[in-house]
Amino acid sequence: VGYAAKHSLKLGLDLKAGSFSVSARARYRSESFNPLRTNEEGEFTSAPASVSTSVYGRYQITSGSMPFSAWVSVENALNHRSWHLGYGGSETLGRVPQDPLRARVGVSLGVPGL
Repeated sequence: VGYAAKHSLKLGLDLKAGSFSVSARARYRSESFNPLRTNEEGEFTSAPASVSTSVYGRYQITSGSMPFSAWVSVENALNHRSWHLGYGGSETLGRVPQDPLRARVGVSLGVPGL
């Protein structure tokens, strides 16, 4: 790996109440340095610390033999951007923002016998 954070922490929480379930995840990454690239002052290229969060919720309905669920998934729920440092060389783009806020909703239908 061309760069890595010195410290990282991952947390998760899953809750279920009846037909409703929710999962929350968080990832903290401390400041990252790229030892192969330097800035104009001769210091290693770095990216600030970042926190990324995601939330997933599902509501399950079982009607007869056909299970049905509605769900929502939100990635980077706090819209806190992390930064990509690049791996070195002049052809890469350093400090490109990563992981924008992304939300999806959907329904899942079960098929009897599968």
